[in-house]
Amino acid sequence: MAGLGGVHTRPGWGNEGVAPLAGPRALSGVQLWLDADAIGNGPTATASPVRTGKLSSWPDNSLNQTPFVQNTAANQPTFQRGINEHPCVRFDGTASYMTATVAATAPCSIFVVATLPVAPSAASSLLGSNGASVTPRIYVDTDSSVYVGNGANLKPGTTTTKLIPWGSSTVAGTQYPSIVGLDITGAGGTGNDYYNSTTPTHALGTITGNTGFSGVMTIGADNAGANFCACDIYELVILDHQLTLSERTTLFTYFAQKYNLGPVVTGAFV
Repeated sequence: MAGLGGVHTRPGWGNEGVAPLAGPRALSGVQLWLDADAIGNGPTATASPVRTGKLSSWPDNSLNQTPFVQNTAANQPTFQRGINEHPCVRFDGTASYMTATVAATAPCSIFVVATLPVAPSAASSLLGSNGASVTPRIYVDTDSSVYVGNGANLKPGTTTTKLIPWGSSTVAGTQYPSIVGLDITGAGGTGNDYYNSTTPTHALGTITGNTGFSGVMTIGADNAGANFCACDIYELVILDHQLTLSERTTLFTYFAQKYNLGPVVTGAFV
């Protein structure tokens, strides 16, 4: 069942006694908040599809209420049951994607909980632009490396490093999610990258030409239908500032409790 702030406790998963957290609700400046739990329940939602059914609209929990949509049935992702029985949106890596007009000028931050592809046959964009070069991008390259930025700039990790749910095998499987993020300073296209860690993977680095989100944003692909990504997205949060360590800890603790995730394999976040 769901607690305050969307944190779920599920009998048998070992988190029944965990106090619910506010998560994104505790943070200021939330510009976009996609949460698969809100599908069928959010302020801009249509009726929830059946599990494995096509999804045409994903509601935005932020005050902006900017849903991601896909009106073409052949390009719609599906509504699925993912890790620890949580709903997720599944993109097939060949045709499905969704778009919305998102505005978040730099400085800004983005964090996403998703199961990412391992060694895809081509560069695969978890999220990207609709052709605007200033829009940040998160993608996985053919060697399983995760990149953030508008090109091969900051590389925070590889998709072979997973968050292992409590009660599951310690072997990192392809079904396990990652928490990937980036922030942008707004000065000279620089920023930080995050991969299953509340602290940056690298010191401040170049994210070429990025000044923030402006215009149409695509999830599950890039440029509204290129570099498709086979992935399950559980949650996506965009904020209008660079988060402090305390704010990142609030967000990561929320993700870890909600999805009943154990320690990060790298030891970066426990």
